[in-house]
Parts: sequence; structure tokens; C-alpha cells
Amino acid sequence: MRQLVLIDIAQIQKYIITPGRLQLKYVRGASQILKDVAEEWEKTFGKSVIVSSGGNCWAVCRDRNEFELNARKILSEHTGNGVTANFASVDYSEGSDFKEAYDAIRNQMAKEKNGGKPSARPQGGSFWAQCEVCGAAPAATVKDKTLCRTCARKLDQSDRKLLNEDRPEDFADIGKNSKPGNYLAFVRLDFDKMGPYFGRIAEKGELAFKQA
Repeated sequence: MRQLVLIDIAQIQKYIITPGRLQLKYVRGASQILKDVAEEWEKTFGKSVIVSSGGNCWAVCRDRNEFELNARKILSEHTGNGVTANFASVDYSEGSDFKEAYDAIRNQMAKEKNGGKPSARPQGGSFWAQCEVCGAAPAATVKDKTLCRTCARKLDQSDRKLLNEDRPEDFADIGKNSKPGNYLAFVRLDFDKMGPYFGRIAEKGELAFKQA
């Protein structure tokens, strides 16, 4: 039977911005990796995908287990096992009410998030080198830095984006161009009530949701 599936990357903000150790290269690299993941989900699952962006992938499939296995494999390959994901699915046969399936899968995902415990990344000890960016272990020397696999991936992707592009190396470079000089402010934009907004769109059907 056809199923509506949703994969949701867990603790996405923590993955992008390492608490207490904010560095532009790793923020840029993490953002690029998540963009690559979304694009590969869309490429791999093709017309099955309804929406793939912002750490979420909504799709319709006939084999839930195969879809989940492939989606998690793509996520792991890109992030270096740096993040986990929650997965939910509901039956969604031809002609079914999309809004009903949407509400059911949102409720299932909420239970999944509340009931699941994010896996802790091991910290350094006597026998493990510790990542100088996030503190996870094991770590190794990469480009004269001691990095775990996840942060090494972020750095690599950031350097790839910087190649042949006029982009700041770090936040200090941005501050140098500010007026007044060396002033830097961080702004976080977080839209309110997005759940109800997309819920209203879901009432219009699958196509409207895909185009939103």
C-alpha cells in the first residue's frame, strides 16, 4: 500500500551552530551539507518526493523500510554520522484525504520526537583525541586541526564553497567591513505558527502542499 512518509533531521540547529564555539566556516559547511542532503533525497526518490527542504522530506512510497534505509544512508554519507533523523509514515492510498494523512503523520512525528532520546556523541578521554570544534571523539588531524569526522566534513564543504568565490573566511572578516568598524550582531529569524500555516495548505491537497 502507498504510504505518506516524513523524515525529519533531529536537532538541526545544534548541528549547524555548535554551542559556545561559533565559527563561520563550520556554519557554512553544515548549511551546505544539509542543502546537499535535501537535493540528493529529491534526486534519489524522484517523483515520490513532495517536499525536500529545511531538514524535512515528505514523500509517497510503497516500501517504507526501503525508503527509510536509503534516506538514512544518504544523511549518514553526507554528515559523517553527525546527525540522526526521526521517521514517521501513515497509509495513504490513491484518492485519500491528504490533510487527514498530514495530521496523522504530524501527530506520529510528535510522539516519535517526544519518546526518542537523541544519541549522545562520545566525548574525548584518555585514549581518544577530542575535536577542537565540537568536543566529540574520536578526532584526527585534518588540515592542521584536530577534528571529528562530522566537523571535518563541514570544513571540507565550507572550503569547497569558498573556492573561487569572494566570501568571508570568518566572522572577523565580516566585522572589518561593518560600520562602525568591528561591530557584528547576530539575528535569528524564526517564523511563528508555521505548523498551522502548512496545515491550512494541506487542506487544499497534495499538489498545493508541494507548491507551497
